[in-house]
Amino acid sequence: MTNVSLALAKAGIQLPPLNERVWNCLKDSKVPRTGKTVAQMIGAKPADVAGVLSNMAKRRMVAVNYQTETVKVGRGYARKEIGHYTAVGSQFELRPMPMKTEAQVHVPVFIEPPKPKALRADDIDLESMKLSEAHALYKRLREFFA
Repeated sequence: MTNVSLALAKAGIQLPPLNERVWNCLKDSKVPRTGKTVAQMIGAKPADVAGVLSNMAKRRMVAVNYQTETVKVGRGYARKEIGHYTAVGSQFELRPMPMKTEAQVHVPVFIEPPKPKALRADDIDLESMKLSEAHALYKRLREFFA
């Protein structure tokens, strides 16, 4: 917390919610700010501010402009897209979340496999059957009884 927020809490004045403080910070600054900068300015955790900014971007309360920047990562550098946020509107207004469109459910089409022909004992001569014919008969019987 910043010194101002500590003084307000000590005086008994309740702080506004985090999303309102973030939006007011963006509105007061004339240039677009990153989430990390806003977190430092209002004295909040960067992860909390990032979540609030994401929520407000979905609600179209802030405008986001992504820019590719070189950022130090570990011992090296990497190119990352960093969001620069600006407030939308003249005063803070918590807008509703956009409605989700219903997902279209695709029902799979099942095609029935053809039924095997009925086998009769008169058609089968096991004594004179070749090995390939016996294997084919075995496959047909498996389909029939499976």
